Amino acid sequence: MARRRKNKKIIILQLKSTQDPPAFDNISGIIKKIRDEQGYRIRGHEVHQVAGVMRRTSVAERAEMVSRFCARNDLEYLTYHAPVLAPGCNLWEKDEKKRERVIESLQLTAREAEMVSRQVAPAAPPVVVFHLTSYVPLAQLPPTHGRRIEMLQKAGAEFARLFGSKEKGDDARPRRSSSCTFAVENTYPRLKSSGSFGNIGPFHPAELARLAADMKCGTTLDLAHYQLYSNYLKYGRGNRIGDLDRQAYGHRAPGWQECVETLGDSLVQLHISDAMGTAIEGEALPLGKAGGEIPVASVLQAVIDNNNNNNNKKVIQGTLELRNGHLGGARAQLESARWLLENARQVF
Repeated sequence: MARRRKNKKIIILQLKSTQDPPAFDNISGIIKKIRDEQGYRIRGHEVHQVAGVMRRTSVAERAEMVSRFCARNDLEYLTYHAPVLAPGCNLWEKDEKKRERVIESLQLTAREAEMVSRQVAPAAPPVVVFHLTSYVPLAQLPPTHGRRIEMLQKAGAEFARLFGSKEKGDDARPRRSSSCTFAVENTYPRLKSSGSFGNIGPFHPAELARLAADMKCGTTLDLAHYQLYSNYLKYGRGNRIGDLDRQAYGHRAPGWQECVETLGDSLVQLHISDAMGTAIEGEALPLGKAGGEIPVASVLQAVIDNNNNNNNKKVIQGTLELRNGHLGGARAQLESARWLLENARQVF
């Protein structure tokens, strides 16, 4: 991994895939096409952990696959997305089997990231993105906003006990070992497709920043999630958790500039896409298409400006995350990467 640009304050553009060899082949093709067409070298990648791949392969096998992929494409930065938790699996659960599933998913992801880091020596410790909570059965959804915050704090305290920084002091900067950086992701009010489970957050940037400080970890800002949350506060109704936030915060989420400033130094990872409306169908849309509501180029510039204003000597890793939040096809990633390099190249 050569040609590092030390201390240059930019966003590292990343694509995303699972660890299946065909997916890696598709991504390698996009990287080559972008280099040939745009003269731009994509230097990072996000690996999304999925249960099927994890069941049929060992940590060492997956780490070897990722290491070969990084070497093949001269990648310097790496993000892992821990598995999205199954409904009802949360760190506060009294059911030990459910708790262990959550803990194991984080442990295995961090272990794999650490193995890859030793093998390929990236320019920065890999980022491990995770969702703090899973879907909660509707019967267990908190009746008040305060109770919802208590549930998030309970999950955060358990995460800090298991994975948080062991350093003393009041430093709220992200937990950075020599091997990986954890980064909790914002979500948005939504129901599971079955209609029997609801998501409880964190949604608001102040909540996300506060939890990250308590857990001594970083934050991931998912642009689509935040847009849908903002839209829900403005005109959504009928989602009990979303309505609790409307009671607490009114009809306006902080604007993009304020959102980025609120996250401050904790922000280490972006999920980049467009969005519209309040439903899952409007999540993680390709860039440059009609109907999208996010001023993507302006938001990315705000991230860079915030980094410069705080005199941070770090880069932000920014992953294209498309098609309902996860594993968009190769063509959608290619077209969105082209759009970014045509409309926001200065931040990359």
